Amino acid sequence: MVGDAPTFQVHRARIRSQEFRQIIQDFEILGNQYGPPADHLTEAGRSRYISAAFNHIVSWFHLMIYNRPENFLESDSPKKNGLRNYFKCFGGCTILVLDIRLNLGIGKDRLNYIAQLIAELEACNLNNEKQGFSVPIVGILCDGSSFEYFSYDGYSKSFSRGLLVAKSTPGSTAIARVTLPPITQATGVEYIRALRPLCESFYFLLLKGFLAGLEAYIRRARDYGAGDGTRNYGNESEWELALAKAVFARNKSVEAGETAIEGNVQKAEKLADEARMLLEERYVERKRFQTKSSRRDTGN
Repeated sequence: MVGDAPTFQVHRARIRSQEFRQIIQDFEILGNQYGPPADHLTEAGRSRYISAAFNHIVSWFHLMIYNRPENFLESDSPKKNGLRNYFKCFGGCTILVLDIRLNLGIGKDRLNYIAQLIAELEACNLNNEKQGFSVPIVGILCDGSSFEYFSYDGYSKSFSRGLLVAKSTPGSTAIARVTLPPITQATGVEYIRALRPLCESFYFLLLKGFLAGLEAYIRRARDYGAGDGTRNYGNESEWELALAKAVFARNKSVEAGETAIEGNVQKAEKLADEARMLLEERYVERKRFQTKSSRRDTGN
């Protein structure tokens, strides 16, 4: 049973207030354009609305994480379509899969959807391994209003479910499913209060996946050296420097999230600023490394 599966912690990585306001504005624009999610009877329709939760966040990684949405056809129902978003680190290593369904249901139906998502994570892991990667892959199962987190670890061949925690300390409140209230029934304040934890958990999962992706590239650089004659994997020390800055960015973002929950918003904003600066520095470093690698590849 899913309830008996091992768990992993999902944290809230603080999003700066001005950036969160931009996300809210995106939701308002899409809501005015397409109407509430419940009005859409296709996964593609709901995906347009849900995209507001991660469009800005993905852009902070400056194309080091790509989002590639793909339609799929369920094998047990030739008339049943779905939509998945695949988030890939540096365009190659899949780190997160967002599985959008019209109705998650309860009981057997819900378990069936979870099983399909886990099977997809296994397939993504096999594809990663063919490219020389093996990383834990996060899966998010959602219907536009409720979101559940899962993970598949290619090393141990194990599956776990995520719990959104308020703080890292033992005994902290943990939530297995993040739910947005119906946009037509909730007040603006209620919806925003529910939206921030969702967006910040998604930011954390992208940071988590990005770190796993960097570690995978380090292992590949270590295994194959700077290149295998056909492809340049970069220098191991350069990848490690990028990883160190990304780790600091992740840690400060989580600290900022917990600080905000404690009520010290001013300090949380300062920490979130520092985290984003580290993320930007990591981008500059990685961009420099990629430029050097490109020059080596072309002989310039």
